[in-house]
Amino acid sequence: MQDRGVCKDGPVSTEPAVAETPLSLLSATAATGVAVLLALLTPAGPVWVGIGVLLVGLVLASGWPALSPSQWGIREVVAIGAVLIAACGIRSDAGGHPHWLALALAGSLVLAFLVQLLRPDGRSDVVGSLGSCALAFAVLACGGLAPFAAARPHAVPVAWTVAIGVVASVLTRSAVQRTSLDLEWAVPVAMVVGGIGGVVIAGATGLAWNRLLLIGMLAAALAHAVRRVLLTAAVRDRLAQIAVGVAIALSGGMIAYAATWWLNR
Repeated sequence: MQDRGVCKDGPVSTEPAVAETPLSLLSATAATGVAVLLALLTPAGPVWVGIGVLLVGLVLASGWPALSPSQWGIREVVAIGAVLIAACGIRSDAGGHPHWLALALAGSLVLAFLVQLLRPDGRSDVVGSLGSCALAFAVLACGGLAPFAAARPHAVPVAWTVAIGVVASVLTRSAVQRTSLDLEWAVPVAMVVGGIGGVVIAGATGLAWNRLLLIGMLAAALAHAVRRVLLTAAVRDRLAQIAVGVAIALSGGMIAYAATWWLNR
């Protein structure tokens, strides 16, 4: 006689689906503001974009401890990493080559290890703390590529295309989570909006529409991925919510750098 609790293809899972953490209005506002700020600074060149990355990186550092399993020394380590990474962008050469970025990342990681060794609290959850610092450095490195992109031709249309993709991602997510629609609809809708924004920018600048279409879609997709990584649990702290928005916007720097390389091959 067949067991009623087991189907022919195997046991049926009874675990409830995990609800996705909503994006706060503060995070969406921060992401929108930072994305637009970096796009506005791009015509001024890599020095000003680097200064912008430095300032928002320090904001990220102020809220990052609330996103870490242990708060001891996290703010200071992430802030120093933000300074080192932004300094590399400020010193960008005319070709936009990130010569010192790898060294800045390596130095930041070494500092994170040293700080964990100095902890007086028994070093609880060292792996989680180091992982949190590494994630912060990865986000800062993505944003740290924006000044290098600003040193290249076609940087301004690319920066605005990326900004449209990031803004489309957070605004679409904020709108969909307030309806009865499946939250996964936010991803394709945001990618479509980002792609349309790229096509509009291409029409105004004469660049290849299919390339800017892809750039806008990728910026929206990456912003969604960063949000999913950071919002694994509800974030109540206001500084942490701002840090989430800053991280989402900084992720677009990697897309901008790759896009300017692609368009200038």
